[in-house]
Amino acid sequence: MLADAPLHYVDCLADAVKFVDWANALANRGNPVAYDTETTGLKWWTHPFVRLAQFGIADEAWALDIQRWRGPVEE
Repeated sequence: MLADAPLHYVDCLADAVKFVDWANALANRGNPVAYDTETTGLKWWTHPFVRLAQFGIADEAWALDIQRWRGPVEE
């Protein structure tokens, strides 16, 4: 049930490491992951283009601020 699904916001290095471990574990098992981005508003073509990246599976999700956590997102 979605009400019980953990939602994580990466706000420190420890969270970023947990996110990368989570994503790598899913990739190693071949599990699909949904990915979405949020732009900075109506002028999406201006820098910075993306402000938030979101990753999720059926029962867990992660959100990362692109400006602060670009490395883990690219990983």
